[in-house]
Amino acid sequence: MITAMPQIDNKKEYMTPPSTPSTLAPGGWFDCAVRRVGPAEDGTIFINLEDLNKAFPARWYPANNTQKTEMLAVALAAITAGLHVHAALTSTDEYYGVINRLYITNVV
Repeated sequence: MITAMPQIDNKKEYMTPPSTPSTLAPGGWFDCAVRRVGPAEDGTIFINLEDLNKAFPARWYPANNTQKTEMLAVALAAITAGLHVHAALTSTDEYYGVINRLYITNVV
């Protein structure tokens, strides 16, 4: 079943990140739904994750550059199979968090 694409606020999606705050939200392991995934112009892979426990709304996070191809494959497989991922984030702050690990899971 094909669903309509979500509306994207282009001003928010492509705005320049603000300066780094003095303190970042803590990172950790999170069970997430993968909403969208794709490459940026510079080759960075961005994955839109939404925490299943509502710790944070759907946000874009870059994949760690050394495993970006593998994380792209994991994210695409999760979307295709309708499964969730277990993600290790350096911070839950949008623009500053990076995905260090990404595993497919069927645990909800």
